Amino acid sequence: MNGRTSHKGLLYIKKILSRCEFVLLVLSCISVFIMVIIMTYGVIGRQFFNSSVLWATEASTFLMVYLTFLSMPWILQIGGHVKIDIFVASLSRKKLKFLNILVYTLCTIAMAIFFWYSLNITIDSFQRGTVLLDSVSWPEYLLMLPIPVGSFFLTVRFILFLLEIFYEFDKDKEKLNKEVEIPKK
Repeated sequence: MNGRTSHKGLLYIKKILSRCEFVLLVLSCISVFIMVIIMTYGVIGRQFFNSSVLWATEASTFLMVYLTFLSMPWILQIGGHVKIDIFVASLSRKKLKFLNILVYTLCTIAMAIFFWYSLNITIDSFQRGTVLLDSVSWPEYLLMLPIPVGSFFLTVRFILFLLEIFYEFDKDKEKLNKEVEIPKK
């Protein structure tokens, strides 16, 4: 497999991943919209009709989990997560690449572990039929479902970041080899 083939494959995977992240973002936006409707319904019911909507707060809390975990991959893709720019700006290009490899490797491992455990817990909750008993009985797995989904896409995105860095290393090596060509005798 040559560099061009692997680069095209990487671009194809990035394109598919970006589309999936966009779909997750749309679902996050829908969850915000539903939260607004539910909370407005709850406030109007309480203020004007003296009728409390018990499930409104719980539903909004569950939707907040969807909002958080489904939007995280897209935010990572656009570089919206917190960075310490003062520290990073003072690093050389080589040290910055090393730091990025270290950070992305640790994040990949952490997200992969988080994905694996959250997936197992969600599947277990589904198989057991666990129900959360609040004002309304909610299947527990529905609350947990966005956690493995979001962490899976975060894991894949971090892996792609690592592959991009290594691809850049290959490009830098090729460029260096071309620039410093040793004459043959």
